[in-house]
Amino acid sequence: MCKKFISIAVCFLVAVLSAVPASALSYTKVSNEKINRSDTLKFYTYGVSETAKSFVILSNDTQGNRRVDFKDCVNSPKEVQIIPTFTYTPFLGVSLGSSGGYGGGTGFEYENVKGNYEVIRIKLVMEPYGTHKYTFKEEAKLANGDQFTSALCFESGGAFTCAVPNSKGEVEIHVSKEIGVQTYFSTDFRYKIGSTVGGGGGVNHRMIEELTKGDVDADWTVNILDATEIQKYVVGKTNFDKAAKRRGEVNNDSTLDILDATCIQKYLVK
Repeated sequence: MCKKFISIAVCFLVAVLSAVPASALSYTKVSNEKINRSDTLKFYTYGVSETAKSFVILSNDTQGNRRVDFKDCVNSPKEVQIIPTFTYTPFLGVSLGSSGGYGGGTGFEYENVKGNYEVIRIKLVMEPYGTHKYTFKEEAKLANGDQFTSALCFESGGAFTCAVPNSKGEVEIHVSKEIGVQTYFSTDFRYKIGSTVGGGGGVNHRMIEELTKGDVDADWTVNILDATEIQKYVVGKTNFDKAAKRRGEVNNDSTLDILDATCIQKYLVK
C-alpha cells in the first residue's frame, strides 16, 4: 500500500489541561475503513492495554446509560447501535482512587455516519503539566507516591478512537472521508499528589479543523470559497500544502482537480 504523507496541525497543550491545533506536524495514511450502517457508532483503540480500567465512554440517552470500556475494544472494534434522531451525550472518563467521575456533558446527534473512513497516524506534541509529562495511559505511582492518569479520545462521524501515544508520540485514529464531517478530540485527567486527589478537567469535543474534507482553507466550514480555492489551484494561481491537498481531494480518486470543486458545489446545494 502506498502511504501518503501529509502535514497537519495538532498540538496538545496539556499544561493547561487543553489541547490546541497548532503548527504543522506529520500525518500518515495507514488504511481505509467503512461504516456500513447509519445507526451504528464504532469504537476503536490504539495503544490501549487489555488490562486498562480507566478508559470509558458513557452515552446517556432515552434508552439509558451505555458504557463502552475501551479495553474491550482492543484488537476488535465494538459496535453500539443507536437511534439517529436521538441526542447522545458521550463522556470520557478516567479514575484514580476516589477521583471518579466523567468529563463531557454536551449532547450530539449522530446521523448519516455510514460511509468511508481512513486510519491515519499523527504525531502529538505534548507539553507537561508542571513537571509531569502526560502519556494518556494509566501510570504507575512515582517514587514519592504521586500518581497521574489521563485519557485521550478522537471522534469523527460515527468512529471513536481511544489512543495512547507510542514512544514516538504517535497515535492512529479513524477519520471520516466524507465532505463536511468534522473530527474532534477530548481529554480527561486525574492526579494524586500527596493526600490531594483531583482532576476532571480537560478538553471536551474540540474540533481539529485541519482534518475536515472539503474545508480546503481550514476556516472551520465548507463553503463556496473552498471550491474556488481548488479552481485557483488547478489553473496554477495558488499553491496547496499537503494537508490542503488532502482536504480538497474529496471524491477520493487520488487526484485533485476540477471534479473535486464540483463535488463541493453539489454538496453545498443539497
